[in-house]
Amino acid sequence: MAEGAYASQVGWLRTRLGASWSGFSPGTDDFGNARLAAAGVPMELRRRIRRDQVVATRRAAAAVDHLFEHSGGEVVRLGNPVEQAWRNIHTTQAHALNDLDRTLVMYVAGELAVDVHPPMV
Repeated sequence: MAEGAYASQVGWLRTRLGASWSGFSPGTDDFGNARLAAAGVPMELRRRIRRDQVVATRRAAAAVDHLFEHSGGEVVRLGNPVEQAWRNIHTTQAHALNDLDRTLVMYVAGELAVDVHPPMV
């Protein structure tokens, strides 16, 4: 089941990468549609993207942690790709924009129609 989901996602991403590498393809994504309409990105979409970004960062860190924990003692050697990925993802996760609590509070506040301050979105 997981392999089928993965294959489906890879196929979908290949079509997305094709559009991004060959230039903008009208009607393929919300950001492109907003740009074509000369409109801003709706706040609801911005909140959802921020939430998804932070949750994805957290999940990526958990996956890399799992790899790191099961790689044995050699993993801590400088230059090891898993060690490098571990440092990179934890540095990314430490950035203020990837603060899970703040982002989820901002997302829920927007869902409940409480004022959301745009600099965090």
